[in-house]
Order: sequence, then C-alpha cells, then structure tokens
Amino acid sequence: MAASSSKTLLHEIVAYLARTGMSQTRFGEEVMNNRSFVSQLRGGGGVTARTLDKVRGFMTRYPNGKMSKRRKGSKRGAEACTAA
Repeated sequence: MAASSSKTLLHEIVAYLARTGMSQTRFGEEVMNNRSFVSQLRGGGGVTARTLDKVRGFMTRYPNGKMSKRRKGSKRGAEACTAA
C-alpha cells in the first residue's frame, strides 16, 4: 500500500494514543499482536488494506481505549473476556 496510507494511519494512531493515554506498545499488542507495530510504522513500515481495516476497526470499537480486562496469559485479544 502507498506510503501516504502508512503516514495517515500513523497520524491517526498517534492522535488515538494521545487521546486515550494508551502506550504504543500496548496498542500494537492489542491490535496486531505485535508490540513493535507502531515503532515499525514510525520507521517507514508499510501496511496492507487488511491492516488499515483492523487498526481503524479497533479504534472505532474502543474510542476511549478502555477494554475489558483480558485473562492473564490470554493472547486472543480484547474480545477474549466477552465469553462467559
């Protein structure tokens, strides 16, 4: 995908992090299961259309950055705790 898409997404993420107080490592882990995701974008890493959708979907679902607490050790993402 175009470098402009990566830059635009990075600006959106930075604004989200500033608004929510979430760290970039937690954001990367929650959204992409990759703690270095934001750092990689800052370093010029590219994104796919699927990644754009995934990141923007996360920011839409959790506009204030608050998610249900995951069970310790769970790697399934923020939705893991919604099942009872």
